[in-house]
Amino acid sequence: MKWRSGERIEKWHPLLFSVIVFIALFFAPSCAFPPYDTAFDNVIGAVVTSSSILIGFVGVLLSLLIGVKETPLIISLFEIKGASLLRKYFAQSILSGFFLLVLSVILYLRDWIVAISSGFEFDAYSFLVSLWVSLIIFVVLAACRIINIMMIILFKSNRMPKIDSIEMDENEAKQLQEKYKRTD
Repeated sequence: MKWRSGERIEKWHPLLFSVIVFIALFFAPSCAFPPYDTAFDNVIGAVVTSSSILIGFVGVLLSLLIGVKETPLIISLFEIKGASLLRKYFAQSILSGFFLLVLSVILYLRDWIVAISSGFEFDAYSFLVSLWVSLIIFVVLAACRIINIMMIILFKSNRMPKIDSIEMDENEAKQLQEKYKRTD
């Protein structure tokens, strides 16, 4: 299977951007994160709330996918092995959201983290905050990616006629795939 450049960008952009942000934050000497700032607690709380909402929204999209699984578009998607990539995107979005929640809770203990890491050369607090910010970016981009894909699937599946049987020969399946091929 030959990849188009858009497919590569779609697959790797959340990870690429979050790694760039992590490197920029952790290795930039001008980025110092204040460990004893009470406003940071509010930011952590907002991130916990927002990521919880995103996880819930992606879960609802997954249930919508189950609801339209008998449409020709979804049937052809499963036949061309697009389901494994879609499953991977859902898993990345949901699991990274849960990891962000856990890391946010760990950052509430930043006084303890700063006290423990003060005897070492490695700055664990800056590492965790850089990881946290880059994970925020990853979760948002991964959720936007799956939301975009699901909107395309849902709107295309609403335009397609319902079929009584999922049995069709290879020629009919290829014609259906060509007719409803993603053009963006």
